[in-house]
Amino acid sequence: MAGRGVVAVACWLMLTPIPAALARPGDLDRSFSKDGKLLLGRSGPADVDVQADGRTVVLRRYAESLAVTRLTSSGRLDQSFGAAGVARIDFGPDGDAGAQLIPDGDGAYLVVGSRGFRGELAVARLDAQGELDTSFGTRGVVIHPLALPAEIVDAARAPGGAVVIVARLYDGAGFEWAVARITSDGTLDRSFSDDGQMTLELGANAQGYAAAVDESGRIVTSGVVYLEPNYSSAQFTVARLLEDGGFDPSFGGGDGAMVPTYVHGSEGAGLAPTSDGGVLIAGFADVGDFAVERLSQSGETVSSFGDEGIARARFPGNYAGGRWVGVDAKGRILAAGVAAIDSMDVSVARFSTAGQPDPSFGLHGGVATPFGPETRFSDEFAVAADFAPHNRLTVVGGFEPEYATAVARYRLGGRGRRDRDADGVRDRRDSCPSLYEERRPGCPRYDSTVSIDYTGRKFRGRVRPEYQLCSEYPDRFVRVYRARPGADRLVGRTEIQYPTFWEVNALNRRGRFYAVAERILDSSYGICSPAKSQPLTVSQGGASR
Repeated sequence: MAGRGVVAVACWLMLTPIPAALARPGDLDRSFSKDGKLLLGRSGPADVDVQADGRTVVLRRYAESLAVTRLTSSGRLDQSFGAAGVARIDFGPDGDAGAQLIPDGDGAYLVVGSRGFRGELAVARLDAQGELDTSFGTRGVVIHPLALPAEIVDAARAPGGAVVIVARLYDGAGFEWAVARITSDGTLDRSFSDDGQMTLELGANAQGYAAAVDESGRIVTSGVVYLEPNYSSAQFTVARLLEDGGFDPSFGGGDGAMVPTYVHGSEGAGLAPTSDGGVLIAGFADVGDFAVERLSQSGETVSSFGDEGIARARFPGNYAGGRWVGVDAKGRILAAGVAAIDSMDVSVARFSTAGQPDPSFGLHGGVATPFGPETRFSDEFAVAADFAPHNRLTVVGGFEPEYATAVARYRLGGRGRRDRDADGVRDRRDSCPSLYEERRPGCPRYDSTVSIDYTGRKFRGRVRPEYQLCSEYPDRFVRVYRARPGADRLVGRTEIQYPTFWEVNALNRRGRFYAVAERILDSSYGICSPAKSQPLTVSQGGASR
């Protein structure tokens, strides 16, 4: 089943073809549409699923109705499905909006969405041939009015064939975060909150964005609670509900909801329940790092995960954020989202079970696929993880300038030669096509180091290598953290000064501190890996290692 988030897709990066034998984890899968990517015109994406035989099913908004497109494993329209590969669903007048595809056995799907301006919950069932199942509801469709006009934003399969739905309700002045559950026949499940639907009382103005169901049937949902009427201040929140719709008192300190320590998110931050009853959250951290946080069964940050409780993927640019997260059969964590340089790039990262970047995947655990300098955000992003048997990751996003749906498929396995020039692209000549769409004679990689000291007024230090290698442009930042049990605190962030000097103002500090240098990239000279300093203890008598 797919997750949702935010992405924009504008134009595809043209790469020199790589023989399949040399493909490595994180490469585009060139057996799909010849280059790993495909455009479906005049539509907005809503969801994607990959079937056991490798065929890809994409849910799209098409004019004022919905379109479900099935592609063969090689990326061609599947002529045996619907009308020449496309099935159309029209819930009624005034337009439709799709949220999710829910696999319903033997190639059939439940399509969950919203109908018209009244925002009613609408569910359709398509059979394996792309035809409406007339035994389901009324000619294949079930319609439910909700408490208020609603936009259906996410859905997840629950035990016993039920489907959990997250919706945003609008009362004319603000939003409410709603959760509903339907049975396998599309009717509201009356065993859930008495009438099949409920509003989460988390604030006067709250919006839900994501849903997941764990192995015990508990519902995990994330969204945003606005603290100010003008939407100027928001708090990312995760809640867990019991099967009957009540808040889970064992989660979040007793009230069933919590605010993650590190990861923030807005539209579509990813959720994945873990086998031990916890939750993985993909989003962004601090000032815009692509990050995954792991919560325990009680909703506390697991400090042994990643770097002091958070797994980070480093991408070039001034912003990166996860929108989907999943766990493969080996326990490795996959996260997908966006990264911003001059445009928005689709970004995928892989971490070990312990939250460390997987060096065999992409460049130092991540891969960013640029889509061109004119990219604009659209509000759709979905992922389908096909861990077995095909070991692929399929991403759909909005191609805004042309209002199209873009599909990209990545390989999660494979072997081949390493990326010798460390630019994240394994091209035939390996001549370092840079991330800024230029070619350089070579881009060697260097190991970075960062030092930290304290004067009583400022933390300061140096980053190596020297300026002439790769510390000039464009990502030249250092963060200073105070180590605290379970939740390290950011003290400050600064740019590296000429040539490699940095300092952060912090008066009369006590405790244990460390500095982290972000990856520094200048493809004219080379690429420096991220670095973390040795810890520094600051006491009344001064600083010591």
